[in-house]
Amino acid sequence: MLVRKLKIDGRVKSEWEGELLSRQDLPWLLVLHHPRKHRKFANGQQTRADIFFIHCLNLKKPSTILLEYDLNGRFTGAICDAALPATQHNHIIQFYDLDLDLIVEPNFATFVRDQETFEIHRKTMLYSPAI
Repeated sequence: MLVRKLKIDGRVKSEWEGELLSRQDLPWLLVLHHPRKHRKFANGQQTRADIFFIHCLNLKKPSTILLEYDLNGRFTGAICDAALPATQHNHIIQFYDLDLDLIVEPNFATFVRDQETFEIHRKTMLYSPAI
């Protein structure tokens, strides 16, 4: 399985190989990204991270959640992306990232990231008024 994160202009921001954990007839797809089995690419370059990711991708609602765990299974954080609903075609799940993120830290404190980028891209990339 491949999870692909796109910008609204169609450019690929990142891709993760992974293993589908959920049934495909549910509104949420869960994909495990194992650091020793699966590769991650950011801006076309392979990256390395020694953490597990579980991607929670909604097929009906505008949210995507990336849960992060260290190699001992301890929660290390989460990113809740403002994103268009994910789509699945064969072994590729993709979603359009809208820049705005809610970050959850290991102590469960939260903050919003990239609000300024969201406002700029909302205008320059012509996000729909509904967004």
